[in-house]
Amino acid sequence: MSALKSELKKFMLYGFGQIFNLASPLVAIPYIISVCGLENFGKQTIAFSLCFFLIVFIDFDNDLNAVKNVSKSRNNSTQLNQILNQNLSLRFLILVTILAFYMFYFVIINSNEFQLYILSLPLLLGQFLNPNWFLQGIENIKLLTLGNIISKIVYLILVFSFIKNESDYIWVNFFWGLGMIFTYIIIYIVIFKKYNFYLNINSFSSSIIYLKNNFKIFISQLFLAVQLHLPVLLIGAFGNNLLAAQYKIIDQLLTLFKTYIFLFFNIVYPKVSYNLTKSISAIKYWLVTNLTSTILISIGCFVFYILKEYILGYFGIVNNPELFTIFSIALIYPILFSINIALKQLILSYNFETFYSEVTILISVLYILSVCICIYKFSLVFIFISFICAELLLFFLYSLKLFTYYNDKKNITENIK
Repeated sequence: MSALKSELKKFMLYGFGQIFNLASPLVAIPYIISVCGLENFGKQTIAFSLCFFLIVFIDFDNDLNAVKNVSKSRNNSTQLNQILNQNLSLRFLILVTILAFYMFYFVIINSNEFQLYILSLPLLLGQFLNPNWFLQGIENIKLLTLGNIISKIVYLILVFSFIKNESDYIWVNFFWGLGMIFTYIIIYIVIFKKYNFYLNINSFSSSIIYLKNNFKIFISQLFLAVQLHLPVLLIGAFGNNLLAAQYKIIDQLLTLFKTYIFLFFNIVYPKVSYNLTKSISAIKYWLVTNLTSTILISIGCFVFYILKEYILGYFGIVNNPELFTIFSIALIYPILFSINIALKQLILSYNFETFYSEVTILISVLYILSVCICIYKFSLVFIFISFICAELLLFFLYSLKLFTYYNDKKNITENIK
């Protein structure tokens, strides 16, 4: 019981910090739209999504193997220091490569919205410094939560202090990144002092070897980023900035649920991964926690459905039955997403990384194809319908893999007897 209370306390503390991650865009977006206009908000959104798409390269392996490795070595300061330096070395190499291509493209080849994209660079620099993967592994939820709160408070202060004119939309991403950089530098100072770490980002050879050994995971995370962030870019390319802004508003509301689901995964996954092979009660823990989470998500989606006109009205969308219908259909997605994240915990805990990579790539390709086809031939509503169909396919594939695994395990046990 005490262990359950401890996990609940960590989850609530982490969730409190994530509230700031959720609330800050919801507070800032209506203000940004009112000052800069919906179309300029669409431009800022496209640049933001591009940076978060590139972030997956920098953030390679952090939410999977890196967290697992830190968790297993949490009581060994020397190994922790080695993992941290290896991770920073790899991230530095990737960051330099991305910045070179980024600057070449937007400075030399495509000068449209040059200022916006240059001022978005702090998003990439901030993610390079992001220590949340390390804090999750050592389960320092207090420091992680404090970091989330401080970075978002800095962002909101900067937005409301300096976004005053229609052309100021170019500074929004800059302020977000500045909040990250300021906060993460402070956190690293705390980490290095607490564990007596030393900084060594010269171990590039071991980092490259690590990248080669985990290349499939890297590719799967790349396609996952494609799935999460590329739709806005494609909608902006095949549609227009206004359509991208409408998509972003609905997606931001769905992000309320997705962020909760991701934070739930970040808290529960290390525990499930660590205990699953050692204790039969781990399955019961996985089932109870994930079932409770999915029920909460379902209740939240139902409440959003009832209040959809008021919620979209907060963003200035009124008397728009088509967008109300699209939002209603889109609310099915978080429920399926929650179920699949639960199954993902088991897939990764049983070391089915290759299967996970292949399935993630397949689903991501289907996502992108559906966005291109739906925007070109149909409308926004079919994009969300295709997302729901993709999640149903993912549920089937995950379930089939786990069913086969448990069935084979059962047959082996019976043969031994």
